[in-house]
Amino acid sequence: MSSLLNIGLTGLSASQAYLNTTGHNIANAATPGFHRQNVT
Repeated sequence: MSSLLNIGLTGLSASQAYLNTTGHNIANAATPGFHRQNVT
């Protein structure tokens, strides 16, 4: 059962990292010299 919870937690953490990075990229899109970040 705990492995199922860990799988869910890992998926949620990955989604949160993706959304945080996307928000950062959008917020700084007009900043001169800004280079977008990627989630790996």
